[in-house]
Amino acid sequence: MILCDLLDTDLDYLLRDKAQKMNVEQIGSTSVCAPYLGKWVKIFLNDREFQGLYCIAIVAEVENFLLFIGDKGKRGLLNISAISSITDADKEKYKELPKIPSEDVTLNLADYFTDMKCNLKKRQQLPFSVVKPISFCSVTIDEINTEKIVVHDKKGKTYTVAATEMLYIMEQ
Repeated sequence: MILCDLLDTDLDYLLRDKAQKMNVEQIGSTSVCAPYLGKWVKIFLNDREFQGLYCIAIVAEVENFLLFIGDKGKRGLLNISAISSITDADKEKYKELPKIPSEDVTLNLADYFTDMKCNLKKRQQLPFSVVKPISFCSVTIDEINTEKIVVHDKKGKTYTVAATEMLYIMEQ
């Protein structure tokens, strides 16, 4: 508990390696995500650089992705295969959380994210790599589907990212 106070974090974060790890196949099924739909959760990720999302609400599951909103009301998309564990969020730490929208699970990602300014983070797959994965800040999404994501930056340069390489997208 003293270490939690010193580091200004909670015990769940410090014990994340000991937390029950969910199997990727189990997470991909609706039955595992179903208890968390419409709830505020904390998600730990299998990513060396970016450890997790600590207060998000899961809105819907769309194929291999979770549609979510953050504690500031920003929309996002998370690659399910990157999830290590899901637990209930510590809502008491946050002053005011936005209302969780109810979305249709058959939501079309293109309708939701096209022409939106976002930050896109790629997965860090090598455990001992000193090279950081490419992140795209303040890009506009031109096309998004379960296969690829096409974005362009302020200078007009276009980038295509395989959807499986994406860790998360967060509305800016």
